[in-house]
This record gives sequence, structure tokens and C-alpha cells, in this order.
Amino acid sequence: LTEVIKVLAASKEQFYRLSVEWIGSPQPELELTIFRNGRPDPHLLANCDAHGRWIEWLDEEKVDG
Repeated sequence: LTEVIKVLAASKEQFYRLSVEWIGSPQPELELTIFRNGRPDPHLLANCDAHGRWIEWLDEEKVDG
């Protein structure tokens, strides 16, 4: 899947990937990755439950700052 996303992102000026992953963090994380000309720019949006029971939106200034 990672390779498919790289190919798609490289073929577009902008490409967006929204994901929920639980790899190396205390809880799952909701992340928006914006690919510009194939280059990823990840933004952590929230912490969440793996099954969507709750979501903790993160402060935008802390995330991007």
C-alpha cells in the first residue's frame, strides 16, 4: 500500500491521505498527509479510539507549531 500511495502522490501536484494508525504511540493517531509534488507533509490531527468510540482533537498550534 505504501508503494501505491507513493506512485499516486508522485503523479499528482497534490494528493491527500487520511489515516488512523497505531504504530509506536500510546493510542491510535488520526493523521492527514498532504503530498505536494510527491513530497509528504504529515499533520497529526487527533488521538482516537481504534474503533471510533472517541476522538481527541489536538490543538492546531501545538500540532503545527
